[in-house]
Amino acid sequence: MNIIIKQPTTQTHLDEETAIIVDLYWGEIANIITVLTKLYEDHDMTQCKVYIYYPEEPLTFRFENWSMTLLGALHKFANERDIKPSNFFFYTGNFKAPELYASIIEKRKLLGDEIRIILCTAHWDHWLKKPRYKSPTRKRHFKYVNLNGEKRWWRASVLNFLYENEYLDSGYNSYHSSDNELLPDLQRKIPLIADHLLPNSHTANQEHLYNNAFFSIIGETCYSADAGGITEKTYKTFFYRHPFVMVSSSGTLAELHNLGFKTFDGLIDESYDLIEDDDERMLAIQQEIKKLCDMSLDDLNEWYDSLKNTFDHNQNLLEEWAYTSKRGRHRIDWNSIKSK
Repeated sequence: MNIIIKQPTTQTHLDEETAIIVDLYWGEIANIITVLTKLYEDHDMTQCKVYIYYPEEPLTFRFENWSMTLLGALHKFANERDIKPSNFFFYTGNFKAPELYASIIEKRKLLGDEIRIILCTAHWDHWLKKPRYKSPTRKRHFKYVNLNGEKRWWRASVLNFLYENEYLDSGYNSYHSSDNELLPDLQRKIPLIADHLLPNSHTANQEHLYNNAFFSIIGETCYSADAGGITEKTYKTFFYRHPFVMVSSSGTLAELHNLGFKTFDGLIDESYDLIEDDDERMLAIQQEIKKLCDMSLDDLNEWYDSLKNTFDHNQNLLEEWAYTSKRGRHRIDWNSIKSK
C-alpha cells in the first residue's frame, strides 16, 4: 500500500489505483503532519511508501516556530515512529530543497537515511500547443515587459525603482493589487494592467506585448534564500524569444543553466545571481534594469538581433522536452520512480 498526498487537481503519473489518496491544497500543506499522524494511527506506515507530490510549487513552509523546514518536519515525524525517512518521496519545485534539507539534518541531528527528493518544474509546456513563435520584423516601441500577478515585496521594489527613475512609461507593467510596499504616489496608479489573465490562468495571449518590447523583467514566485523555483513566468520568455533580468532567488540562473538553457550574460551582468543577500542582490538587479532602460530603442534592437542563437537554443530545448515522456527535473523517468 502506498500513500499519495497531492493537490486535488494534480495528475501524479503514479499508480493511484492501489494507493490511499489524500487531496491537500498546497496552501494547506502546513497541516501535513496532522494528516500523516492520522494515517499512522490507521495504517502500518513502516511498510508503505509516501509520495508527497507538489511539483508545481517551490514549497518553503516551516514548522516549530519557523525553525524547521517541511522536509525536516517529515524526517522528524519518521524518526519518532521508526519509519525509514527513505520511505518518503518528496516532489517539489524548490530547487534549493536538497541543500536546505542537508543543513536541517546537520543542525537538528536527524537520524536514519534521507527522504528522497525529486526536483520538478511545471507550466513549461503551456505555449507549445501554439505554432512556434517567430520574432516580428516590425519596429518595437517599448523597452520591457514587467508582468506581476500576486503582490510580492520584490516585485513592488522593482516597480518603485521604475517609477522613481521615470522608466514606467518605457515598458508594459502589470500590478493588479494595492500594496503597502509601493510608494504612495505609485499606489494611486494601481491597478496597472498590461495583460488580462483569467483567474488561475497561465496561458492568456500576451504575444502582442512581447512583440513590441525588447526584454522582460521577471518577478519570479520566490526570492528568499530558502526557496528557488522556476515557473511559467520564466518559460514563456523562452517561448517568446525575450532576454530578461531575473528578479528571483540567488542561483536561479545557475539552475536554468543546469537544465540546459542559455541566459544573457554579456550586456547584462548576471553576477547578481551569485549574491545571496536579498537586499544587495536587489540593488544589483536594479542596476542591470537601469542599464537596459537607459539604452536607446535602436541600441536595444541591435542587441536583441545579436541574441538569435540563444533564442533558437532555448526554443529548441522546450520543444525537445515536449516530445519526450520524461518529467521531474525534465530528465527523470517516472516509471523508474514507480518501480523503486
